[in-house]
Amino acid sequence: MKLAKGQTTLWHERRADSYSIIFRPAEITNEPHGGKPAILKIPAGAVGFASVEKGPYTHRIGATSDAGFHVIALEVLSAASPSAQGVAERQGPPFKLVRQSPRGRAYRLTLGPGESTGAFLRPANTAVFAITSGRVSEHADGKPARYWDFETGHFRWLDAGETLRLKNEGTAPVDLVEVEIL
Repeated sequence: MKLAKGQTTLWHERRADSYSIIFRPAEITNEPHGGKPAILKIPAGAVGFASVEKGPYTHRIGATSDAGFHVIALEVLSAASPSAQGVAERQGPPFKLVRQSPRGRAYRLTLGPGESTGAFLRPANTAVFAITSGRVSEHADGKPARYWDFETGHFRWLDAGETLRLKNEGTAPVDLVEVEIL
């Protein structure tokens, strides 16, 4: 969703747990139905998690910064998977754990030009979001390299898990957010 400065969403109800991925620095107003509006300053690449464990909630969002607001909300519609609970946490650079909840984990990944990750497990049911534009290659054992050219706000959903390495093939740093749904 993109909002220009001064725009506000309609009231909407959240009935499922959700992750929110922010694509540019923003100042917003989050107004719960029947509650007081809160002004929030959010950096690009921030990941929020909203639980409906206590029940659904209704709110609206307003963009107050000149840059507007660009967000994708990823609703978790499936039940938690017992097998996914045993997936090991990714360790060390370039992965930074930015959000953990009973429903999943979110990592921020930054690679400079030509930089690569070591081999890591990307579990099934992972969403990958591009915070910046760029190009990465994915190298899985025994398979040809796959290339992903992306712009800010592009995303992919991956049903199958695999062990792979990523490499920044571009001339500028790339920032990605990966959300593992447990």
